[in-house]
Amino acid sequence: MVEKENLWHILPGLLTSDLWRGIQAAAETARELSVPAWLVGGVVRDAFLGLMPRDVDIAIDCRPEIFARRLTQLLRGRIVAYPQFLTCKMIFRGGELNLAALRRETYANPGALPVAFPGTFKQDARRRDFTVNALYMSLGPENLGEVLDPCGGLDDLEKGRLRSLYPESFIDDATRILRGVRLAGTYALQWEEKTWQEAVSAVDKGIFNTLSGGRIWQELCRMMAYKNFASMAALLDKLGFSYQTPACLSHVETAMALVPDLDRVLLNFLLFTGDLTEEAAAELAELWQLPGSYRKVLSASRPSLPQDILSLGEWHDCFHGRSREEIIAAALMNGEVCLAPAIAYLARRSLKPALTGQDLAAMGLPPGPLYQEILYLVAREKITGKLTGKNSQRAFVRSLLASNIEKGETNV
Repeated sequence: MVEKENLWHILPGLLTSDLWRGIQAAAETARELSVPAWLVGGVVRDAFLGLMPRDVDIAIDCRPEIFARRLTQLLRGRIVAYPQFLTCKMIFRGGELNLAALRRETYANPGALPVAFPGTFKQDARRRDFTVNALYMSLGPENLGEVLDPCGGLDDLEKGRLRSLYPESFIDDATRILRGVRLAGTYALQWEEKTWQEAVSAVDKGIFNTLSGGRIWQELCRMMAYKNFASMAALLDKLGFSYQTPACLSHVETAMALVPDLDRVLLNFLLFTGDLTEEAAAELAELWQLPGSYRKVLSASRPSLPQDILSLGEWHDCFHGRSREEIIAAALMNGEVCLAPAIAYLARRSLKPALTGQDLAAMGLPPGPLYQEILYLVAREKITGKLTGKNSQRAFVRSLLASNIEKGETNV
């Protein structure tokens, strides 16, 4: 871990130049307004680990819109305010800053969104989900870069420990359990025993039933974007959140390395839900309030491949028109041995017939649905490498038609 005294000086090397410019502008705003302000949460935690922070959160001891109005003059950005939560987002060229007043929170009932009130520094720290997210770095001119650790988060971070801040934390907000799973998987943290038992107890009491499906889906989406989602899914299984985790999730990164630009979230989703029955999949789509694109792939039939490796033509028959992620997911679910032929099929499935409808008309075939059937079969043969140029494809069509005429069939 980085030494506390050096943290401010290494930040520029971890952040994009635009985000660093935003932080400098926030420090300047704190100085001009004489308002205490701190970087807080993930940006401080990740900096300690020498990692590039994903988000920049700033806690301020005033109403956030007052701070944001001055900040927008420096950054020439725009403000999106959430007054009910005492927060606002500062959007500027190249980045975003999340501003929040020091606050305390209450929950009307388990799973409800918090009701926010202005609070003290101590109250702001104690309301957070885990100690490793209750780390602050001053932006004030007198103590710029000073790290404040009111809850022992640095010791937990150094020892690789995930610890909640109060016993009812997961009852107040069950999404903290999902965030804890993500943190543990991302940073190789071990749940403190007491914290783990609190999470298990909350799950046993049905705490996830207090959340909207949309909030659960949002957290799962964030998890599925990570390389080590397989370990997170195993933790979810251990917690009792989900059914038995498919073993094929552990092969996702192999596939990602071999097939460029796969959608990691979609591939993880297909594997995570791959063992569901059609009825269970439909229920899950409603429960998690899935977006339309995910509902579509979840409801689509999933071809079950035979144990022997299919030919390229058979892959085409099974997966013509399917996304690359659906094809790779089917391969992984049927065994890693299917991955190589799936990749071989993906490399060739974009090959198109040299023949066109005009060529078929020139061969004396009347226009109609038969064209589509013939061109599909020509494409299938070309994918297998059997047909190359137009002459061989014409010969294939003639033999196909002759064979069907002999059989007395009117289609192919």
